[in-house]
Amino acid sequence: TPADHPGDAPAPRQLLDPTLDPLPAALTSPTSSPAPLHITLDPAQPICPRFMARVIRGVRVGPSPDWLRHCLEAVGQRSINNVVDATNFVLLELGNPCHIFDLAALSAPAGPARVHVRAARPSERLALLDGKTISLHPSDVVICDTPSDAADASRPASLAGVMGGARTAVSDSTTDLLLEMATWDPARVRATARRHGLRTDASHRYERLVTPESLPAALDRLAALVLQLAGGRPDGPVIDLTPAPLSAPTPILLRPARVAHVLGVTVPAERIAHTLSALRCRVIPDHDGFVLVFPPPHRPDLRSEIDLIEEVARTIGYDATPTPERIAARLVPAQPSESALRELARVMTGLGFFETVTFSFTSRAHAQLAAPVGLEPITIPDQRRGDQGTLRTSVLCGLLACRKANQDARASLPGGLRLFETAARYAQATPTPHPGPATPPPARAAAPAAAHEQRTLAFVLDLPEPNAGLGDSAFERRQAAVRLCRGVADSIAATLLGDASALAPAPASAPLAPLWDPAATAELSLDGRVIGHIGLASPAALASFDLATPVAIGELLLDPLLSRFPPRRRVGALPSFPAIERDLSLVVPEATRWAAVHAAVHADPPPGLELLAHLSTYRGSPLAAGTKSLAFRLRFRAPDRTLRDDEVTPRVETLVRRLQASLGASLRE
Repeated sequence: TPADHPGDAPAPRQLLDPTLDPLPAALTSPTSSPAPLHITLDPAQPICPRFMARVIRGVRVGPSPDWLRHCLEAVGQRSINNVVDATNFVLLELGNPCHIFDLAALSAPAGPARVHVRAARPSERLALLDGKTISLHPSDVVICDTPSDAADASRPASLAGVMGGARTAVSDSTTDLLLEMATWDPARVRATARRHGLRTDASHRYERLVTPESLPAALDRLAALVLQLAGGRPDGPVIDLTPAPLSAPTPILLRPARVAHVLGVTVPAERIAHTLSALRCRVIPDHDGFVLVFPPPHRPDLRSEIDLIEEVARTIGYDATPTPERIAARLVPAQPSESALRELARVMTGLGFFETVTFSFTSRAHAQLAAPVGLEPITIPDQRRGDQGTLRTSVLCGLLACRKANQDARASLPGGLRLFETAARYAQATPTPHPGPATPPPARAAAPAAAHEQRTLAFVLDLPEPNAGLGDSAFERRQAAVRLCRGVADSIAATLLGDASALAPAPASAPLAPLWDPAATAELSLDGRVIGHIGLASPAALASFDLATPVAIGELLLDPLLSRFPPRRRVGALPSFPAIERDLSLVVPEATRWAAVHAAVHADPPPGLELLAHLSTYRGSPLAAGTKSLAFRLRFRAPDRTLRDDEVTPRVETLVRRLQASLGASLRE
């Protein structure tokens, strides 16, 4: 029916008006009779939000009727027998995976059968319905039967959320059934399915969340179908185990004015209430100017107001939503972190680096080579990845593999190849056993490890080629490569932090990953916190990646650098008078760092000192062993006049005497 006003949404379609036939009412069973089985959930961890079960005895397993076989074949499924087909039909009809056990196969010494739901143990194996036998992982959840009173003696009978076991499968001789309807943690089911290479309809549904509130109706539907198809009688009450109270439905406040603003079309509040009620939502209209909506249990995707607006738009039809010819846009500046990344890329490419994008996965051998001490790689159990199924513990893994690819392609550039990448690295803490006796029982598994994800900047550069100014020795080339890495770090610090000396280098104080050469690696600190390393790749790393020539490497945490961008810079008027510069070379002990000289000078700076800059470091003849020469520049300037040499010379001489006394330095002639 056309709308009365051009700006209104069209009238409701007939699609929402018919009512659906309700599911069969709950089956009655003698609640006073004793429970035909005893079910327990592992209290140590929340592995099952809700577990429901009931028993049906005296069934006749046989072929399914034509209507059921045709329904299953229409969606590409093969009919097995009337009992198993009932579980598949309920899964397709309601979206609730379920499983049926042969009750006689669930061992029990005497009395009711005992079923225990728990995490798997590392040494356990399970034969599945598809004929495969798998080795279980401690993260898997299993449904077990217990031949004795001790839960530790339970045996796996089914891989929860994925596939049932062969030992308790329904066969032609089965007469008593245990109907199971449960819900499991989606992430855990997904990990189990990938780990064992099992993709089933049940795991597909559980990975997308099966709500606990949907289980009672689904179990009733399954029981009714089994009685209709195979006969039998219910025995005992329905068992319903809910370790934690089910959360109450959370209402969503929906504003009709907001619906009109988002969709561009006026939808009356009555129309909104009718639309959402037809989608099984409980709607309280005109609630203080809002529409109060309680989503149904089977729609966990309805979490906010915009989700409800999308449902209204979808129902009234997207063709009823006007499309404006012009869309207003507002330009906003880039986020500081994005601007910092652009500046970082500009600096790195200006230094001759090529940006790369490498794969997040690597081999476990390479990941272990680069794993920081105290952390270990994270392996994804996915057969499709083959031997490249481990997340990189350092972005350098991909860069070194890329350098190997360039080596194989005989790619070269003057000055050598330089590569960089900004990406994430992954690792997890080494698992620690649960507290307990020195020899824990088999049921104890390692505690889950905490995973780490860190964004880093990593770079790789070739050692400089020998030349007349550098020398031909490997030692001089290694020195030059480390100095290049230091220059890269200084350029990054000057751009992102505003101070080239903000990243303080020092010998590595903690054990290094095998990727680094301990004799040629320095750590970089920012505000007293170590944020990365620069140095040379170790011989083991070169051999592992099959690199023919040594390379220098570096990796820095990104977030501490990006958080300080843009740097605060002091801007002043250009000087009106010339400056006087003096270059000094001090011979100091090898252990003396430039930072110590910098701090000593600025502890009591000479009058008029404007600049202190490091020029070079020299080692070798004629200097004594264990010493080095630090060359630096001093710049003096007066704001109101031109300085004279006879004013600056005494200041420099006083500074030299002070450095001789505090650092044991001597002026190099």
